[in-house]
Amino acid sequence: MPTCPKLEDVEIGAMGNLSSATNPFVLEHIGRSLWMRDYTPRGLFALLTCYFDDAGGADHGYTVVAGWIASVDQWAAFTEDWEDLLSEYGLESFTMKECAQWQGPFKCWCEDQRRAFILRACQILKTHVQYGFASIVQHAEYRKVNKTYTLKEHTKSEYALAGIATVRAVHDWAAKNHPRVPMECIFHQGTKGHGLLSDLIMEELRFMPIFRSASEQEGPRPVIPLQVADFLAYEVRKIRKDDPDETRPIEKHRMSVRMLISVDNEWRQFTEQDLVTMCEKHPRIEKRLCEV
Repeated sequence: MPTCPKLEDVEIGAMGNLSSATNPFVLEHIGRSLWMRDYTPRGLFALLTCYFDDAGGADHGYTVVAGWIASVDQWAAFTEDWEDLLSEYGLESFTMKECAQWQGPFKCWCEDQRRAFILRACQILKTHVQYGFASIVQHAEYRKVNKTYTLKEHTKSEYALAGIATVRAVHDWAAKNHPRVPMECIFHQGTKGHGLLSDLIMEELRFMPIFRSASEQEGPRPVIPLQVADFLAYEVRKIRKDDPDETRPIEKHRMSVRMLISVDNEWRQFTEQDLVTMCEKHPRIEKRLCEV
């Protein structure tokens, strides 16, 4: 069964980011460098990690990037509870698409069984994560604004823009709630074009995100928290599909959505005006001499 990376397997990277390594003394070095005489070994477990996944795409007309943030200690406790839940239900891994569409290991489940599983999954999330984030980029609006501004040249793609917007929201939240605490950003590696997101984050934020698999079926060194990033991204996509104008009362959404919304979170959907404002304020995005 896949597990979270161990503390001794990470080291400091660019701009205070954490990346894979094997030096068991690196985290103590980080802690002593950051907190000086305030350092305690326990403080290492407060290091933050945010796991992201995406949903939607060109065939949906919009792209969602979403994820959860928690401390290393909280993710370790989450992983233990999540593995217990999967084991109890005879699952090797979890994807919300399979669960919602009665596919794969869920095809023989009854509604009561699925409801009970989702309820437990959301309770585990609520117990262990600190905050949720999501960004939605609508493809039609992106293409329209790109005709007037050099939007695509600088944001690479709708997915890359949604990704960096979510990372910025996470950084802003962490700076306010956990100042001076290093944070890692880990994305699901299965998305086409993730290299564009990596390039954009390096250009704009000066650090390199990490991409990992969410299950042993996808590839080596999987990390379980990506499975609940998938959960959030899928449900935000579903909300956008069912309620694009955000007018539906919360009690009208399905149970899994209501449970996820009960966890502290912030979601943003880029409008055409949001994109125009971003272009006008960005130092390197220019207005085109002629529309493309």
